[in-house]
This record gives sequence, C-alpha cells and structure tokens, in this order.
Amino acid sequence: KLSQAYSEQDKIRIFKCVKDACGFDALNKMVSKTMRSWVLLSINKAIDDIYRFKDISHAFKKNNINEYHKAIDDFDIKKKRILWDRLQAKAILLLDMGNLKDSYNALMLCKKLLGSHVDGKRLGKLYNCLGNIFDEEGKYDNAIEMQEKALKIQIEYLGHDHLDVADTYNNLGVTYSNISNNTNITDTNRKAIDCYEKDLEITLKVLNNKKDPKVAITYGNLASVYCDDENYDKAMKYCIIAKNIQKEVLPEEHPD
Repeated sequence: KLSQAYSEQDKIRIFKCVKDACGFDALNKMVSKTMRSWVLLSINKAIDDIYRFKDISHAFKKNNINEYHKAIDDFDIKKKRILWDRLQAKAILLLDMGNLKDSYNALMLCKKLLGSHVDGKRLGKLYNCLGNIFDEEGKYDNAIEMQEKALKIQIEYLGHDHLDVADTYNNLGVTYSNISNNTNITDTNRKAIDCYEKDLEITLKVLNNKKDPKVAITYGNLASVYCDDENYDKAMKYCIIAKNIQKEVLPEEHPD
C-alpha cells in the first residue's frame, strides 16, 4: 500500500506482487475492462452534458432514428460534427468491448447525421469500422465491401500516404486472413499479405521508419499469415522483427 511506482525498488516489489498474485495479462484485462467502462460512461455523459438535450440521449438509447433527427434538427453543422465524433468514438469502443449490435446502431446514427455534409476522413473511418463489425460477425463479403469503400474514400480525401489508409489496409488484411482460417476459400492469404505489406509501407513512410508498436503489430500479422502458409522462415523473420521492436518501445512487463 505504501509503494510508489516512481521508486525503482518499489516498482520491482509491485511487479513481483502482480506476477505472484495474478500475472500481468490478467491484470491488464481487468484494468482494460474498467477503463473501457469508464470511457463509455464519459462519452455518454459528454453527449448529455455538452448539448443538454435530453431527447438526444433518449433517442440514442432507444435507437429511434426519427426521435433522434427531431432532436437535432436545430443543430448547426459544427455541432453535428462534434456529435458525430462522440457517437463514432462510442461505436469504436463498443466494438472493442464486443457489443457489435450497439456499435452498429451508433454508426447508423452517424451515417444519417451529416448527410452530404460529411467529410471524407469521418466517412472513411465509419466504413472501416462497419467493415470490422461485419468481420467479427463472419460476414466477410460485407466486411470487404465496407473496407474497400473506406479505402477509396480515404485515398481520395486524405491521399495514399496516411495512417488512416494504413489502418484500413491492416483491417482488410485481417478479414482476408480470417476468410482463410474460417472458410474453404483459397488464395486469400496472398491478399492478406498484400494488404499488410501496403499497411507497413505507408506506416514506415509516415512515421519516417520510426519504431512503433503499430509497426510491430503489422510485422506480427505478416508472421501469422506466413506461418499459416507454412513459410516458416519468413514467419520467423517477421516474428523476430516484431519482438525486437516491442522490446525496444514497450515496457519490459508489457502483455504484448
């Protein structure tokens, strides 16, 4: 109870206690769950407090599109964009928590919010998130359709060398990899590799070859696909690169 994390000796003692009690992976899951719940509560409060418009919260919770639009009819574009960002943040968090239905509903509210006034960055992220939901549901054709739509919008609006584009390539790679693992469809691993390599190329260029956890994740994804293809030399190569980056940029006891 009296330990301080900034003290090296105390930090060693804290780490030992965690390791002996439950392990860092279990602790990370507990903390992550608590943090997600807190962030979700904060986003809901932001929607209620910023607008002080009870109808919005009620309509959102009931997933009532007509009530929702009636509630925001008087909002200007600036306020609608702020509300879009809050709802999209909620949708992404709900997806991360495994609540696919409510995540989808939040994105549908976003989609109807700005109409023709939506910019490419927001719309691209929305389609990317929809693709992730469909991928989690095993609706791979829908996932690919949404992710390819996101790519087209993002490249046109943001340019090819942008981290949002890299993220969408990564998610498209995950979908192709899942198709390979969960269906009888062949040749999708090659498509997954192409997507991961494009993600890696863009990310390294944007980050100026800086070592970053995101880069390690992409190398890890490549290693996984090559392992599935039984190309173990390449799988080992990329796995070692990922591990070396993680060891350099992450704390020693990080779950990754």
